Amino acid sequence: MKSSTLLTITRVSIASLVVAVVVVAGLVLDTVMNPRNAGTPTTEGERTILVSERAVQAAPDDPEARSRLAAAYLSVGRNADALREAEYAIRLDPELGNGYLVKGMVERALGRYEQAVASLQQALGLGENETADWRFLLQMELAEAYKGLDDLESARDALTEALASFPEAANIYYERGRIAEQMGDLEFALQDFQTVLTFIPDDEAATEAIARVSASIEASPSLEASPAPQGSE
Repeated sequence: MKSSTLLTITRVSIASLVVAVVVVAGLVLDTVMNPRNAGTPTTEGERTILVSERAVQAAPDDPEARSRLAAAYLSVGRNADALREAEYAIRLDPELGNGYLVKGMVERALGRYEQAVASLQQALGLGENETADWRFLLQMELAEAYKGLDDLESARDALTEALASFPEAANIYYERGRIAEQMGDLEFALQDFQTVLTFIPDDEAATEAIARVSASIEASPSLEASPAPQGSE
């Protein structure tokens, strides 16, 4: 994996997981295989919005349908529409974890980081029985929101929780290492960058990071080693 791929894989993962939250497979397949007219949406995002809007039209008081529509809007950058639908879903069902998850994602996209953290924490409390994909997405969003607040410690903790869902996610070790490096926790950062190479031996970004951090450690011989990063075993 090249470094550019490694640096963008987090966003790709989130986008694919949003689609997983949104898509009702049968409806999407029907839309793709049986276009109704020349005006039928052609992009995946447009098709997802179409089937999600139809689901809401068929069941306007279904909170899950509303949350799926919110996620569909978010996936194409229609943040105001996404926030409206997510809030509507929560009004219909205040215990809907997906509603709070999408609401938090929209708030993070809008730069409302404190609100995003609150919404995502609410989702976390309601999503104990959700899938590993769902928890991974939530923790990734939490990490980004905490980074927006310059709370690097909490961002690193969120990435550690993400690794609990996907312990072989090399990109998360890299991102966590970057945060540790910013915090000055160089031994921790070094171990995370080295872990990336156990999954992707020729990764350029991790190799460069190891050289950079190793040089910093050598320049500070009195630096005490930090505890081994959790999730690195």
